[in-house]
Amino acid sequence: RQVLIVATPGSGTVQIAAELRKKLSLEIGHESTDAAWDYTRDGSVSWIHGIRFLTQPKDNKEKLLSVAKICNSDIDTHSNMGFHPAMYGPPRNNCSYRSKWDECWKSECFVTLLKEWGCGVTKSCEINFAKNIHQVRNPMKTLESLVVKYCIGGLEGIVAT
Repeated sequence: RQVLIVATPGSGTVQIAAELRKKLSLEIGHESTDAAWDYTRDGSVSWIHGIRFLTQPKDNKEKLLSVAKICNSDIDTHSNMGFHPAMYGPPRNNCSYRSKWDECWKSECFVTLLKEWGCGVTKSCEINFAKNIHQVRNPMKTLESLVVKYCIGGLEGIVAT
């Protein structure tokens, strides 16, 4: 694949993916590198793929605890997170796409995140990109975007629980 653009949530990843598809006719996925289900031949724009560039904790226990916090979440918490292991490709454990989140997907989550964490630093990723780009946006604009997405009533509202 040609390009992976990594950014924070709320930084315009949806827009940049749409612009690359529309103006350059690229097959760019948003939050997905699964070419079996999405048009991602040319690359992806994603926040969760940033885990590839994080250095791994020296303590494996710390790493497992971090992954467990993501993977052991319930369906409501998990749905709001914007992450699913299917973003990385077909499940190794033959999990059903008909089930949004169950024990099989939780297991798949562990396998996926443990493989992806730091693979960009060690050059050991299963799916490689010719170019990796870090997209940045004015932090205040990013915060405004996150408030609108996650607070009831937007800028004038209250924090969702």
